[in-house]
Amino acid sequence: MLKRDLLETMALEKSFLSFRQAATGDASARASPSRRSEDDDDDDNHRVYASDLVGALGVTLQEAEEMIFIADLKDDQAIDFTEFKQVVVNWSG
Repeated sequence: MLKRDLLETMALEKSFLSFRQAATGDASARASPSRRSEDDDDDDNHRVYASDLVGALGVTLQEAEEMIFIADLKDDQAIDFTEFKQVVVNWSG
């Protein structure tokens, strides 16, 4: 059971990081108004923004903002790995 949970968490982390990698490869996503422009780059690297989803999923900005709104428990217009995992677990169950 523990091994399965670990493998599931690793798979979720890989998916989460793929959104971040898609964002860092797209300069227009980083300049998007949906993305925070604070100096806390370390914190920023551990969050997914609506603009990240636009590039990674091919959805409109409005659709991506709605996805973030639904998943965003901290109301900071971004989701971290914990929020991402919670959404996936809730929606897949």
